[in-house]
Amino acid sequence: MNTTRARWIVLMAILWGLVGALSARELFQGSACVVPAGETVRGTLLVLCETLTLEGTVEGDVVGLAWRTHLSGSVSGGVYLAGGEAHLRGSVAHNLHYAGVVLTLQEGARVGGLFGGTLLTDIAAGATLDGNLLMVGYELRMGGSAAGELNFWGSALQVSGQVDGSVFASVGDPASDSGQIRALLLPFGFDVQLDRPGLVVTKSGQIGGDLTYSGLAEGIVAGVVAGETRYTQSQLPLPTLDEPATLAVYGGVLVQEFTALLVVGIACWLLVPRALQLPLQQLRTRPISSLSVGLVAFIVSFPIVLILALLGLAVVLVLLAIRLEGVAVAVGLVWGVGSAATVGGFYFIAIYVARAVVAWAVGRFLLRSLRGTMTARNLSLAGMVLGVGVVAVCVSLPVVGWLVNAAVLFLGLGAVLAVVAEQLRAWRETPLAAAPLASYRPIIMTHPNRAAPSDADAPPLALPPAQPQGMDNLPEGFRWDFFND
Repeated sequence: MNTTRARWIVLMAILWGLVGALSARELFQGSACVVPAGETVRGTLLVLCETLTLEGTVEGDVVGLAWRTHLSGSVSGGVYLAGGEAHLRGSVAHNLHYAGVVLTLQEGARVGGLFGGTLLTDIAAGATLDGNLLMVGYELRMGGSAAGELNFWGSALQVSGQVDGSVFASVGDPASDSGQIRALLLPFGFDVQLDRPGLVVTKSGQIGGDLTYSGLAEGIVAGVVAGETRYTQSQLPLPTLDEPATLAVYGGVLVQEFTALLVVGIACWLLVPRALQLPLQQLRTRPISSLSVGLVAFIVSFPIVLILALLGLAVVLVLLAIRLEGVAVAVGLVWGVGSAATVGGFYFIAIYVARAVVAWAVGRFLLRSLRGTMTARNLSLAGMVLGVGVVAVCVSLPVVGWLVNAAVLFLGLGAVLAVVAEQLRAWRETPLAAAPLASYRPIIMTHPNRAAPSDADAPPLALPPAQPQGMDNLPEGFRWDFFND
C-alpha cells in the first residue's frame, strides 16, 4: 500500500468516524473550554475551541476542533479531533482519531486504538493501546504497548516498547535531515525535536509478529522480533521517457490548480464582486471560527447527501407500491435533478469558490503595501491573480499539499456559510412594513343625469359626542349615549 492510498484511508476513516459521532448533546466553543475534574458530560461533546482541557468524564464521544488539547479525564466513547497539538494522559474507551501537528500519549494514558495523521506522534512508556495503531506522518515513537498491529507511513519509526501484533512500515532516507521541518514549525510555537528518518527497533523493543518495512536503507533492529523480518528497498524516482520527473508531475498539478482557481476567481470577481467581498471580512476577523464552521459543514454534508438519496428512493418505492408509476417517475426525476443541483452547487462552492475567496484574501494581504500606488480595480485583480498563484503552489506540494488544501477549503467554506447565515438572520429579523390604514369614505348614490358630488360635498362623519366634563361618578348602568336616541 503506497503513502497516498494510506493517507486517503486515514482521512476517510476520520471523516466517517466524525459523521457517526455527530449526535452532539453538548457544545463547547470559545478560547478556553474546560470540563473540570468531577464533572460529567452525558452524550456526545462537540467542541470548537482554541484550548480544550478535559479533566472530568464524558459519557459519549468527543468531536470537533481544538488548537491545543489536554485530556486527563476519561471518555467512554471515541475521540475525533483535529488541531495543532494534543496531550493525553487519561483514558479513551474506544478509538482515538486525531489529525494535527503533535500528538503525545503520556505515561498512564490508555486508548482503544489510534488512527490519524500528525507530524509527530510520541507514545511514551507506560501508555497502553488495546487495539491497532494506524498513523501517517513524519515520525512515530512507539514506547508504550499495543495489543494489535502497528501500521505507519512516513519518514521515521522508532519502536522501543511492545507491539503484540505485526509491524508494517514505510520509512524515509536516514541520510536526510529534519532541521528544515523543525525551522518551519518554530513561528507557530511548536518546539518539536525530530529524529532522522529510518527504522529503529531499540534493545527494549519487542514485536510479537512480523516486521515488514520498506525504505531507501535498512533500519536498525536491535530488539526482539518473534516473526520474520522483511525489508524492501525503495527506489528513488528517476526521470525516464516513460515516466516523467517528479518536478514535471508537480508542474502539471500546479498548472491545473492555478488554471481552475483563476477561472473561478475571475468569474466571481466579474459577476458578483460585492458578494465575494463579504467573506473577506469574516476571514480577517474570525479565522478560527471560519475554519471550525467549514470543517463541521463539510463533514455533515456527507450524511445529508446520503439522507437525501435514501429519502428520494423511499418516496419512489412507496409510489410504485401503490401503483402510481407515472407519479413515481416524475417525482424521481424532480427529486434527482433537484438533489443533484443542490449537492453539486454546494460542493462546487466548497471546492472552487471557497478556495478562490481564500486566495483573494491572501493576495490582498500580500499587496496591502501597494494600496496607495494602484487603483482599487487593479489592486483587486492583482490580488486575485497573486493569491491564486500562492494557493496553487501550496496545495500542489507533495506530502503536505493535501493538508493545506483541506485547511484552505474549510476556511473559505466557513466564511461563505457565515455570511449566508448572517444574511438569513438579518432578513428574518427585519420587520415587515405595516400596511396603511384604509380611509373611510361614504358611498353616495347619485342620479345618472346629475353630477357626482366632490369630496368637499360629502357629509361629515357623525362622531359620538364627547362626554361632558364632570360626569365621571355616574350611577352604575348609566349610559350617556341614551340621550342620543
